[in-house]
Amino acid sequence: TLQAFLGDTGAQERANTIDNAMDRLEKFRKRISKMEATLRDSTKTSFVVGTVPTKLAVEESKRLVQELQVGQGIAVNHIVVNQCIGDVVGSDNSVGLTNYYERRRDSQTKWIEKLSGVAADVSSSEEFRRNGDPSPVTVTQLPFYDVELVGVPALG
Repeated sequence: TLQAFLGDTGAQERANTIDNAMDRLEKFRKRISKMEATLRDSTKTSFVVGTVPTKLAVEESKRLVQELQVGQGIAVNHIVVNQCIGDVVGSDNSVGLTNYYERRRDSQTKWIEKLSGVAADVSSSEEFRRNGDPSPVTVTQLPFYDVELVGVPALG
């Protein structure tokens, strides 16, 4: 500052750069604060957790739901479970393939039930009731597709 006052142009440029950086940081802080308030306002924002029915994914989803709801005050109202394997149909399936799918479906069912329990626990918590939305966290199961769904028509 003293160098800038005495006419050192390099010091003046550094001071201006610092001032500009501080202004940008303050604007960024304000935007983040506004975004944070919006995320916590359950009348404006609903957070949907997407997962697959595997142990790791369910444990991570459980942690996420609890952290958002309890730790951050962000309402989680829905959990979508993707890649759910349904019943194997048709008489031309081999026994091995049928057994694989039945084991896989049983495993997924176990983890979906655990995730549904987490959703029920969060829905009945005091923190959740304080967020103003009386609807419980719901869990939706989507079927497994053997191709990747890309684009709006496929997702529809």
